[in-house]
Amino acid sequence: CVHLIYYLPTYRDYTKDFNYFAFGLNEELLFKFLATTDSVLIIRFHPADTLRRKKNPLIKSNPRIIFENNFLSDSFSLLKNASVLITDYSGVFVDYLLMNRPIIFANFDHEAYVGARGLDWDYNKITPGPKAENWELLLFQLESIIVHQKDEFWEARQKLKDQIYKFQD
Repeated sequence: CVHLIYYLPTYRDYTKDFNYFAFGLNEELLFKFLATTDSVLIIRFHPADTLRRKKNPLIKSNPRIIFENNFLSDSFSLLKNASVLITDYSGVFVDYLLMNRPIIFANFDHEAYVGARGLDWDYNKITPGPKAENWELLLFQLESIIVHQKDEFWEARQKLKDQIYKFQD
């Protein structure tokens, strides 16, 4: 069974050179994890970010990492099939709640992001999943979910889903 990991980070309009992979990423450990767990990481940047990223690649090429650049495609079909969602401040996690599958919040630049953009809600109360401040913690959380099949936030996701959605089918 291939594990589809879908990473949808929020656009960083407060900086021109934000690097999503600068927060302690060990590429070899990521590549090894993806291979040993039969996982594929699909990354979908915001359209404005995608144009920037084409000029300045941030990570080595790997057959288990796919950069989704077709913004006419339906991201919901990928969400529906994802084993795990990784996001940060994007509201896409609210849609993914309907699947009630694990979500990891990669809040690498939390202080800078909140300082520049602000939030309309209490981040820790509204995000039902582990927080990863760097790639080492992100890989640890992925291993916990995929390898050890631990899901400590199932109830929190269900509770938030019940608060948000009247109809869940």
